[in-house]
Amino acid sequence: LIVGGSLNGSAIGVAPGATWIAAKIFNDAGVATESAIHLAFQWMLDPDGDPGTDDAPDVVSNSWDIASENVCNSVFQADIDALKSADIAVVYSAGNYGPAPATSVSPANNAHVVSVGSVDPANAVSPFSSRGPSACDGSIFPKVVAPGDGLQTTDLSFGGQPLYLQVSGTSFAAPEVAGVIALLRAAVPTASAGEVEAALAESAQ
Repeated sequence: LIVGGSLNGSAIGVAPGATWIAAKIFNDAGVATESAIHLAFQWMLDPDGDPGTDDAPDVVSNSWDIASENVCNSVFQADIDALKSADIAVVYSAGNYGPAPATSVSPANNAHVVSVGSVDPANAVSPFSSRGPSACDGSIFPKVVAPGDGLQTTDLSFGGQPLYLQVSGTSFAAPEVAGVIALLRAAVPTASAGEVEAALAESAQ
């Protein structure tokens, strides 16, 4: 959804020309520990381990949550602050706990991240998309929405054959916004992560 190419005839990613890296926080049983997430955030600050090279990403996309609904959990506050201090935008999926209000989850409800909800093809908020206000500071939640209902994306491929599927959830809306941030930062390299995030929110319809 961020960097998907055009093998099927048209690009399915928002920023197909971007470079992508990933950190595995879930083990093969599908369990993620806090220590693994802390390590992944630290790795994002300097992926090659050489402080002399500028290889940190422009944006970090996250599609996971750790808290119950309407709870503010700050266990990853220091990690998020470190990324933001390094001029890295941080995007989080808002959660799929709608349609009731006060269903924000952490870390998406952290004031320093871009929380992303889902809209359907008619641009109506998806019923499953979590609603605010933020449990951390009472602000509007999520900060933006993006298509996250019935999207086409790629799946695991066997034998090198392309395989596609339809997906729904805020986990898929968030990477689309990360792709938009990548495009904006490429278009205006002098703009900070904070400026790009503000422009994104202010120009959203």
